[in-house]
Amino acid sequence: MDGADESPLTRAFQVSLDALPAAPRRLFALLGLVPGPDFTARGCAALLGAPVPEAARLLRRLAAAHLVEQHVPGRYRQHDLVRDFARAQPAEPGAWDRLVAFHLAAVDAVDGHFSRHPLRLPRESAPACVVGFADSAEAVAWLEAEQDNLTALLRQAAVQGPHPTAWYLADAIRSVFLHRGLRAEWLAVAVPVLAAARGVPRVEALMLQSIGAACVHLGRRQEAVRHLEAALAAHRRCRWPEGEAATVNSLGIALLACGRLGDAADLFTRALALETANGSPTGRMMALNNLGFVHRQLGELAEAIGHLDLALELSARERSSWGEAVARVNLGYVRRLLGDPAGAREHLLAACALHRGLGNRYGEASALVGLSVVHADLGQHAQARADAEAALAVARQEANRDTEVGALTALGRALAASGSVVDAEALHRQAVEIARRWGSPWHVAEASAGLCVTLGLRGLPEASVLAAETLALARGHRIVLADEESLLALA
Repeated sequence: MDGADESPLTRAFQVSLDALPAAPRRLFALLGLVPGPDFTARGCAALLGAPVPEAARLLRRLAAAHLVEQHVPGRYRQHDLVRDFARAQPAEPGAWDRLVAFHLAAVDAVDGHFSRHPLRLPRESAPACVVGFADSAEAVAWLEAEQDNLTALLRQAAVQGPHPTAWYLADAIRSVFLHRGLRAEWLAVAVPVLAAARGVPRVEALMLQSIGAACVHLGRRQEAVRHLEAALAAHRRCRWPEGEAATVNSLGIALLACGRLGDAADLFTRALALETANGSPTGRMMALNNLGFVHRQLGELAEAIGHLDLALELSARERSSWGEAVARVNLGYVRRLLGDPAGAREHLLAACALHRGLGNRYGEASALVGLSVVHADLGQHAQARADAEAALAVARQEANRDTEVGALTALGRALAASGSVVDAEALHRQAVEIARRWGSPWHVAEASAGLCVTLGLRGLPEASVLAAETLALARGHRIVLADEESLLALA
């Protein structure tokens, strides 16, 4: 640096740095490459190309010189002025590439613990390094701690490279973020990645698909359909059959959320055929589970069971915990509608444990909602309330509006069944309000049906008007409601 441009603080930083041996000075300069808010010995080891214990030792030397601070155990950061000073140091060739490769390996390791292998970009070369986690809990903890660092790293790597490693990183982060329900967080980074990927056909198609998938669950359904239709066309242009199959499935989910149940069923059937032709067991499991779900909404329970039993068999054959968990949630709901509460409870308890082990909070909350309804059917009102409250806490923490609607409805039913009808009505009204703002027609109909039944218990005249509206909504979208007989009586 030119001494004429140095501030007193800069000179003080330089004095502290000059007093250190060469190894910690090198690490300090490398820290200028870190785009995120903090860093660990593991990430610093990648920058250095050295073992983790060596990186940890050097970080302690820098901390003693007040050039980094350990703000929580094992995690370090720099004051903004110190960081600016580090970024002004000469860059070391290869260090940035090592940092990106390390994070790709770590995200791959996280994804491996989730036991779900969706559509992924084909890779041209083997990983530059390997990262391991002892179990899924450690993998999830790493992901949660590194979330902001990952998004900052990806934003920069998408623009400056190295490519194609940056695209592989985008693909891997997409997979784990969407699995964990980090949809808004993914959208915030996916849009700039898409802009950087223009002209890279498969990456562009995958980003369009992922943006569409995230928009579905954020209530931005028409936007989701537009992105998914664009993704489908992009997959076809670059002749990627696996991408086409996955996008057909995602588009089915978007149409399902729009209340177009028949069109969604057609797309899921088409996705199943494509995934079968592609030889993708995971794709087949997804399509079968979605077919089971839409047939449940249509009241076609025999068809639903047929698809879901096949999904469960396939998950066992492939040893897919994720596939088993999803199939068991859906089977639990269908078994309840078929008058088999014991079978429903068995499936839902198993699903809840599996999703919890996989770190899939969305799946866990869905299973808890089902368990609440089943326990209410069995007269176990205290347990029904506990299940619904646990599901509601997860749904609100994850900002998952669809599950929040289901949890509020289940909690209202549990309270009404135990005699707290006024409190139940308040919860049902919350569910209807959220469903009308965020939910699909099916969610609106289910929430409204719950409110109708509770209003009927109170003998309020509003019940008959709302019951007629709810029946009209359900019939307009071919939705079959579990409470249909009660609504007909009220209407």
